[in-house]
Amino acid sequence: MYQYIIIANGIREIDTSIAVSKLDLFLGRKGIPEADDYAYKTIGSEKYCGIRQMGNSLILIKETSVIKKILIKDFDHFVDRRPFFSDAELSFKKMLPMLEGEEWKGVRTSVSPTFTTGKIRRMMEYFNSVGQEWVESFKEKARANLNGFVVINAHTANIQYAVDVIASAVFGMNAGTIKDPNSPFSQYGTRLSDFTKWQIFKFTIAVNFPKVAKMMKLKLMDMEALGFFERILNQGLKARMSGDTTKRNDFLQLLVEAKKGELKAEGKDELESFEKDAQIESTEKKQWLTEQIMNSQSLVFFFAGLTTASNTITFATYSLAVHPDVQDKLRKEVDKIMKPDGSLDYDDVSSLVYLDMVLCGEHII
Repeated sequence: MYQYIIIANGIREIDTSIAVSKLDLFLGRKGIPEADDYAYKTIGSEKYCGIRQMGNSLILIKETSVIKKILIKDFDHFVDRRPFFSDAELSFKKMLPMLEGEEWKGVRTSVSPTFTTGKIRRMMEYFNSVGQEWVESFKEKARANLNGFVVINAHTANIQYAVDVIASAVFGMNAGTIKDPNSPFSQYGTRLSDFTKWQIFKFTIAVNFPKVAKMMKLKLMDMEALGFFERILNQGLKARMSGDTTKRNDFLQLLVEAKKGELKAEGKDELESFEKDAQIESTEKKQWLTEQIMNSQSLVFFFAGLTTASNTITFATYSLAVHPDVQDKLRKEVDKIMKPDGSLDYDDVSSLVYLDMVLCGEHII
């Protein structure tokens, strides 16, 4: 797996068990980040080192320039990940981050054109419509209160928003989570994205003792919740492929167009600079976008995007609440580009410098 010449010789090995023991991991007292942090600090100014974690030999890279080469320019030499999903969890095994070798290269090459700025711009209508519904729900709750205000659980509200955005822009459906927090989509989505201590324990076994996990036929995910989303995606994909439904500007439609060879550039339709640098050509020419592959790429958006988006908004909400002066300054910047109906234009959003600073946690006061 490790084909990068810079890590071929002279690696100083560090025993991370000094910082985190197996018992610490299993009992949840400490995690892999603590072990990595110990190694990171121990190597000092060195660019990289070899570490031992739970019997596995790993490379820890500290030099930013080397990390960029591994993750972007020379990523075709580092495409494989340690497998830990069971055969029963095929939807997760076929997600792009889990694929290996030529299959990974082929699928990545096929789906990269769906991430251009022009394609993302197509989804802006869903971001706006869900955002407007979200804001209106707050207003309705406040109007229903005699005092004119209402206490909102910010984290729960942000999860509802994220679920509805992902469902609309990726799955092509209205999840209705904002109006009904107990909708099936919300319940199964929460079950699929939440990690209990038991699930963390199973992940620890699967990652560090794959043979044991395979022997035990260990399933890491909630299979009932996974089945719910698989059925939704199968039905939606079949309808799109047969042309029995109205075309939507969502990710599922982009995958269908990519499979049919109908994906066209739109205006200044360009990949981000990161994607341009990381483009990879598969040596094997074939149709990589099977129904399973397409469904898995849609599912990865929900799995990877729900908590990351909702947590970012939650932290930002809290920060703005304790810094009202920052909140006022940010509101004035957003008000300048907001349209009368409360919607935002994709290109205008990219011009919000102060918003970018707030979300990146930069010094803004």
